[in-house]
Amino acid sequence: EIDREQFIETLKLEIEKYERNNTKNLFLQNKLYELFRKKRPDEHRDGDKSMNDQEQRYLSSMYEYKELKNEYDDINNKKQEIANSYKEKLQEKKQESDKLYQDFYKQKQHVTQNAKSSRAGSEFSLKIFEQLEGLEKKKDEIVTAARLENIRLQNKLRRQESLLRQKEELADGLHLIDFEQLKIENQTYNEKIEERNEELLKLRKKINNIVQVLTHVKEKLQFVQAE
Repeated sequence: EIDREQFIETLKLEIEKYERNNTKNLFLQNKLYELFRKKRPDEHRDGDKSMNDQEQRYLSSMYEYKELKNEYDDINNKKQEIANSYKEKLQEKKQESDKLYQDFYKQKQHVTQNAKSSRAGSEFSLKIFEQLEGLEKKKDEIVTAARLENIRLQNKLRRQESLLRQKEELADGLHLIDFEQLKIENQTYNEKIEERNEELLKLRKKINNIVQVLTHVKEKLQFVQAE
């Protein structure tokens, strides 16, 4: 039996971590942009005190970047594990739904063809429809949870975008000594972030697919009941 609530909660936590890291990365990129824009040729003529301050800022930024990158790699691995697990469980649920529908259809045929008395047939049919009602209720709960999760993700994305805009407005730029290597690493990291964004979009599409599959199953069951 799949612990759906625990699975959804784990997925939410991993997505939130991923979005926080994405925001931090964009914030650092904005600081680098400010540095490129504001840097002047005479900056290297500052005193020793200014140079030491720049070194400290550079080392601090590099440490933050490395820490962020390590955290990102951990989240990426966990996200991949969750995605694989999610795919397997989705397939299991689909197989279970198909099997339940096939079993129900066979039982309905059996009741219709082999019931020896009206009373016996009614009692057997009542048990089947009680099971069907429970199954339909469970599917409705899953569909509702998936829709609510989709709304929550959309609201979360809007809040993160608003927070990012505020950080960009308050960013005052960094004065670094040698940031060429950081720029190269940051570009590579940015490309990975873009790949993760695409994977996240695919994951959200899978959530929508769950809703569609469950709706289809519900319609099949309602059609059988109507017959």
